[in-house]
Amino acid sequence: MPVHATATRGDVTQTSKIPTYERMWSFMSREPSVFVKTTEEGVQKVRQSKGKYAFLLESTMNDYYNQKKPCNTMNVGDNLDSKGYGIATPIGSDLR
Repeated sequence: MPVHATATRGDVTQTSKIPTYERMWSFMSREPSVFVKTTEEGVQKVRQSKGKYAFLLESTMNDYYNQKKPCNTMNVGDNLDSKGYGIATPIGSDLR
């Protein structure tokens, strides 16, 4: 039984030049039913699919949902990419 990946639009596969991701985007762009509007909708789709769907999402959110009841999702494989975070504060802010 094939597994169909689901994602929100703007996913890394859309702009990647890596052949695997290009193939993923090629399939997903031809099958609009695989896209979801929210992360919550994607996670729910995975939980209801009985192993037939995978959802691509940011690793921190993935960790969060993997630990959220009913605890029936998991990370598969390595992350697709890595991004850092930054926090901006006003000059002279006590938050620095």
